Amino acid sequence: MSIIRNQTIENLPLSINGLEDYYQDIRALFNFIEIRFRVKEYGVNLESVSKNTFFSNDSGYKLSDDSDYPFYLWTPSWLGRFYADFSSVKDRTDLVNTSIKQIPIISFIWIWHGSGDAYVKDTNSPECWVGVADPILGDSDKSIYEIADMIFKHFRFETTKISQFEDWFDGKFHPNTIGNEMNGTWQMKRIPLKELNTFFEVERMIIKPLSQKYLELCLKNQPHKFTANI
Repeated sequence: MSIIRNQTIENLPLSINGLEDYYQDIRALFNFIEIRFRVKEYGVNLESVSKNTFFSNDSGYKLSDDSDYPFYLWTPSWLGRFYADFSSVKDRTDLVNTSIKQIPIISFIWIWHGSGDAYVKDTNSPECWVGVADPILGDSDKSIYEIADMIFKHFRFETTKISQFEDWFDGKFHPNTIGNEMNGTWQMKRIPLKELNTFFEVERMIIKPLSQKYLELCLKNQPHKFTANI
């Protein structure tokens, strides 16, 4: 049995170049998304809840660890960002720790490379998951960052009874003993990453529908905060 496989070494230069190009394109995609969100063209001003960092299922370069993912996962199969409208927050010095009571609706954009997930059937082609969540935690005073982390870790697609309207899936969070306290709902759509190759397609398939879906939920839950902005 080989420890270092010769074929892997031979394929390494091309593999590294391809991976670098892939992550460079992802960064370019998110940079464009955040520029467009700042324009507030569709009634909401979505900002990241994690400043300049990604949520990722890669726990870093360690020999082994006690994470929820395999120790050999050194390149993330999931990368994502969460966004919310902080317009109603007066103190903007620490948005990351804003209570979920102030900002009950949260949106997300995740990139999945298309295989190797315990809860999603392989597609063998990268996807972009775009969604909005109304997590509902009762009297919890957790920060919006904590809720984003909870969604990222405990979002389940194929193990949830899902309905679909147009191109949006509707699902529900289920509290459990492994860390999920949420009891609310989510709406999400899956987009093949290869379809997002122009600014026009990103605008049409992510920026506009996600902003509108976020505003729709906000108007339903907190109409007094958003009606004046339309």
